[in-house]
Amino acid sequence: MPHTSVIRRRASDSATRRARQGCANRITAVLARLERQILAEREFYLFGNCNQFRMEVAVSLEARRDASTLLPDSGDRQLHDFLPSATVLLVRAGDRPVGTVTLFVDGPMGLPLDDSCRGLLDPMRCGARRIAEIGMLGVAADLAPAATRCVVMHLVKVAWICARRLEETSDVVAGIDPGHVGLAARFLMVPMTEVWSGLLPVRLDAGESELAFLGRYAGLSGDRDLDLFMRREEGWLIDWLKERRRTLSEPVLLALLRDRRVSFAALDVEKRHALEDAYLAYDLNEVLS
Repeated sequence: MPHTSVIRRRASDSATRRARQGCANRITAVLARLERQILAEREFYLFGNCNQFRMEVAVSLEARRDASTLLPDSGDRQLHDFLPSATVLLVRAGDRPVGTVTLFVDGPMGLPLDDSCRGLLDPMRCGARRIAEIGMLGVAADLAPAATRCVVMHLVKVAWICARRLEETSDVVAGIDPGHVGLAARFLMVPMTEVWSGLLPVRLDAGESELAFLGRYAGLSGDRDLDLFMRREEGWLIDWLKERRRTLSEPVLLALLRDRRVSFAALDVEKRHALEDAYLAYDLNEVLS
């Protein structure tokens, strides 16, 4: 009997252990699945009501072409957004592209704004200033005003963080529609000239005005509190940008260059060589010859 009771107790313990192990395995599987879902969500920057919008760094061919659909059709568009130093951001609602912006960093090809006001940028370069340009901003025309504002504010926020924290620029410039002066002023970007035609060039001296910029609306209620808005998730966004930004792969770059053959043909020799030098490891002869 003692022997039998021991055997029974051991059998009972064994069954309980198997049940516990089975339960633990199921819990582990559920936790692993949740972890995979969380990691998948971290591929994007989610924002808006109930995370209705997701932002990505556009490095795939599909993402770059989707971003282009949000911009005015222009056959003479420059190729600065193809450079490794450029960061193209794309916002989607579901699978639909609804917003995009590009951060350009000054280099051998210059900046897109050079076409209209190089005389204003060269003195800054002579002063050893590191310049970045926020450009190619596009938003879906049928978005509701509140959604448009939300998308634009987050695009500018991420581009600003990228410019200041990753690229360590001293000045951020942009060419804006004169009707958007109020939005530019909210980010302390001031006109660079009193006389202009077309786009108005604006500039933010980041070193001098960062404290004023970040504290301008501190303490005010609601969505006007830019200090809170800009600082929220800043560390996470920096890590996210570091992980997601990368040079265009060779197949993607070649496909995009084919899409813009006319733009490449319009480049002067200096800019053409600068683009080729940025991708010395790639064989661009097929599309650039």
